[in-house]
Amino acid sequence: MAALGFVAYAVPLHDRCGPAGCDPGLLTTLRSANIPALLALFAAYLAGTLVWAARWRALLGLAEVRLSLGEVWRVTLEAQAGGILLPGGVGGDALRVAYVKSRAPEATVSKVIASTLADRVVGLSTLAAVASAAALSFGAKGLGPYLPVLVAIPIACVLGVLVLRQPRLAQASFLSRGVGARFLRPLLDYAIAPGGPRALLRGVLLSLVVSAVQLAVVRGILAAIGAHPDHEAEVYVGTTLAMIVAALPALPGGWGTADAAYVFFLARAGVPAPAAVATCLIYRVFWYATGVCGAVAAVSRAR
Repeated sequence: MAALGFVAYAVPLHDRCGPAGCDPGLLTTLRSANIPALLALFAAYLAGTLVWAARWRALLGLAEVRLSLGEVWRVTLEAQAGGILLPGGVGGDALRVAYVKSRAPEATVSKVIASTLADRVVGLSTLAAVASAAALSFGAKGLGPYLPVLVAIPIACVLGVLVLRQPRLAQASFLSRGVGARFLRPLLDYAIAPGGPRALLRGVLLSLVVSAVQLAVVRGILAAIGAHPDHEAEVYVGTTLAMIVAALPALPGGWGTADAAYVFFLARAGVPAPAAVATCLIYRVFWYATGVCGAVAAVSRAR
């Protein structure tokens, strides 16, 4: 409620006019959007979901789940439909696990969960890495503490993988009994699987494409609505931080928190609040459109 209140306060619906001219409100910004450009961006967004499915499929291989790319893409879209109705990205991940288990009954649930967690970690690390590289290419002055935070994310992920693959950890006593043996041991077995480095490398390469598409789509939306950021580097840093906030399990679809994050972080790039919210709304429409495709696929699936 606080986040929604902030957005309602900061973003005018109608134009605000003064002696120096008029500043477009949210409605004017949306009406002025370049529709053909947005359709092209949606096609790129949809292609990005296919590459995302390929990334997860590579990581599912370590869980000994063998599904075709089409099946994994369908599961991804179906889970995305659920993620719209459930808080943040957690609900969608739970549905991904359930859908995979229904298609591969022999799969170990804990290992499927591990593949989903790995998919999230790889996606977060590459998104932060691509955003950091883009920001540095446009100059890192004035980014404050945000750029170091993004740079630290992939470094922390790499260190975490190295720690999990230490032989001493696999011999720990708490992993041989009780809760550790039931829940943590399968997760560790997934992390230290023999084909792990190869599958992880393939997932990272695919994830770099996914992350680049995500950032390019948001930047394209800004151009399609006529927004001209003053600081290009801040666009990529701010977009990444806003996406991280939007993934938190606060409200269904990230309503309120995502909008407030876009307004706050894109303001540092010189993007007016109406344009920031319009960007968030259009990106959400892309998400909802793919969710509708997933919902249709879910209800049409044979029992």
